Amino acid sequence: MDLARYCVNAVLVEGRSVRAVAAATGRSKSWVQRHVALYRTGGDEALTPQKRGPRVPANLTSAAVEDDVVSWRKRLGENGLDAGARTIHWHMIEKGRHLRRCRPSTECCGDVASSRPSPRSVRARAGHASSRHCPTRPGSPT
Repeated sequence: MDLARYCVNAVLVEGRSVRAVAAATGRSKSWVQRHVALYRTGGDEALTPQKRGPRVPANLTSAAVEDDVVSWRKRLGENGLDAGARTIHWHMIEKGRHLRRCRPSTECCGDVASSRPSPRSVRARAGHASSRHCPTRPGSPT
């Protein structure tokens, strides 16, 4: 039994005074009174601690921003342009699709782009790595 339930039980069931229970447990009178009042209004469920954190993480990127980053990356890649985080960020800001208060950062664009790799970039890396070991390439050892 936790301390709040013990104090409520001592005050309501045993009939002890709030001052005596507070002195015995090392808590203040107002703390004991608050928990007795919570118990009277909501029962045992009211004494369980509630989640105090935010419902949505502060660093969560919205789905709309993620979709914009992916679409810009795809569009730039299809045109043969650089599809890095800074370029995507510049295009998103320059085109004015995002207001000043919800503008994604360069790091956000890079995180989204790296978490969803495009098939084109995987093929390009594979082709680049295989071309290094091509025996017909000038200057390569035979």
